[in-house]
Amino acid sequence: MLINECPALWCNNKQNIIGTYPERFNLYVDNLNIGDAVHGLWWRLEEKGDVVGYGWAEINGDKAEISIAVSMPQQGKGKGTQILTHLENELFNRNIFKIKAKIKSNNPERLVIIDWLQKHGYTLILPPGWSEQLLRQTLLLTVDLVKEL
Repeated sequence: MLINECPALWCNNKQNIIGTYPERFNLYVDNLNIGDAVHGLWWRLEEKGDVVGYGWAEINGDKAEISIAVSMPQQGKGKGTQILTHLENELFNRNIFKIKAKIKSNNPERLVIIDWLQKHGYTLILPPGWSEQLLRQTLLLTVDLVKEL
């Protein structure tokens, strides 16, 4: 079940799931303390009383940026897709139709995440003069994927 967190606070569950893999999530987690408010809209995915993942969205005008984090033991079980679908529906209901996901250059899973987002309808934004093949071979760039709902 996905639960809206309002207000959203940094907590042990976020620290365990997101803080362990800061390069996979688009937050600056280094300076957060338990109980600190965190920006954006947050949803947590719970199963049998355990938190297994988070979805985050930051709305800016008619666009939003999203991030998803799923605990390592739950990855590959459809939890990320469940969170992504929920985020897209929430944003659509708020009349936000342009979504961006940023994949940082230091993310060790960046190629897997790019493929996963493309499978879910996101388009890779290539720098001018770059091919997708070149981008996949280069680990120096943070990349954006976008989707219009």
